[in-house]
Amino acid sequence: MEGSRLGDPGKIVARIFGAVLLLFTANGCIATRSWVEDQLKPVTGQLNATDAKANQALAGLQNLRIERRLVLNSSDGPIFAVGSS
Repeated sequence: MEGSRLGDPGKIVARIFGAVLLLFTANGCIATRSWVEDQLKPVTGQLNATDAKANQALAGLQNLRIERRLVLNSSDGPIFAVGSS
């Protein structure tokens, strides 16, 4: 059976056993859908709060008016040139 394409039956069984063992030990490392959803719940809540704040800020910008005002901030009062009003 040296020319067999399958190889040694003992090695095949050992490889299958190793693969099954690897799958069972790695099973704890696989994330399930419910675990991922549980991890995303706090992030989703924070995103919703951020969206609400952004919408509130945008609504405030729509009510914004631009006004031009000159504010003189001097302890001695405004200073004008001599002869000007």
